[in-house]
Amino acid sequence: MASLANIRAAVALNLATIPGWQISAYQLSNATLPSLQVMGLDDIQYDRAMGRGVDDWSISIMAFAGITTDIGAQKLLDGLIDDDVVKTAVESDKTLGGAAFDVHVTECSGYRAYVLGTNQVIGCEWKVRVMAAGI
Repeated sequence: MASLANIRAAVALNLATIPGWQISAYQLSNATLPSLQVMGLDDIQYDRAMGRGVDDWSISIMAFAGITTDIGAQKLLDGLIDDDVVKTAVESDKTLGGAAFDVHVTECSGYRAYVLGTNQVIGCEWKVRVMAAGI
């Protein structure tokens, strides 16, 4: 059976190939920017194949680049999106080190303002679909 802790750790390990970003398998309250964080579970769809053999996990990855008015922060996000950097990194090991059968980054949000600690920062979010063992 897959565990959320193993999936988080494996996604963070794949993201660690992106230079210049703080990477965390968990949401941080006081991150060093720029930061990529595995925010955790959005939902699980059980019993997708072979009875309890495959579950479909949906998780989110957030990028926080800098304060909302910082042009440099926007350029950092542009770089992640223009070259599919996050998608390529997450999908570089489709089995997430054995924690999953398959992984796909399915979408990226547009830029939004978020509150991180006491700062308003600019960031975006990726949705990730993980097919993993249900039992």
